[in-house]
Amino acid sequence: MAAVTFKANVVDFLPLVGRFGFGGAVERKLRAVQEKRESFAENLIGMYRRRIRMADDGGKKQRSLIGVLLDLQRAEPEYYTDEAIRNLLLVLIQGASHTSSTTLEWALSHLLRNPDIIKRARADIDKLVGQHRLIIESDLSELPYLQFIINETLRMHPAAPLLTPHVSSEDCIVGGFQVPRGTMQQAERNLRDRK
Repeated sequence: MAAVTFKANVVDFLPLVGRFGFGGAVERKLRAVQEKRESFAENLIGMYRRRIRMADDGGKKQRSLIGVLLDLQRAEPEYYTDEAIRNLLLVLIQGASHTSSTTLEWALSHLLRNPDIIKRARADIDKLVGQHRLIIESDLSELPYLQFIINETLRMHPAAPLLTPHVSSEDCIVGGFQVPRGTMQQAERNLRDRK
């Protein structure tokens, strides 16, 4: 979606062109991407509905967010519409995938600039896992260096703000610094000591 979103659109620069039917390629691509996303979410909801129908327990054993939303829909169908459930799922999927991909991108960026760290992490992984299988979740507790890499990436580039900005209500001293009334401070920036 980002690949389409950030493309230049001639209509943005020459609005008159849009009246003649030119320059709508970006909008058409965005509509197509959105339709695919909506179809994906609707299929996911439909799949869960089928599972509930086939289950002996009415879907109570395998609880998930979709299951809870479908239960709420049965109780309040006018509020929990299919469209509302679909849109909520899309927002959650987008948020989860964006934060994960951004964190991975930053981690790879730092690793590519530090080949010694890659070598050490690779040696630890090869020693524990070998080269014939993938890392599984239970391996992570035995790979502290990999955990350090992940934690350092999240410290330097949090996927979301750790704290919302705060404004000082009066003059004060923070960490030995005079902070005037009305100063906005964002805590996560203080975690990025480059020393």
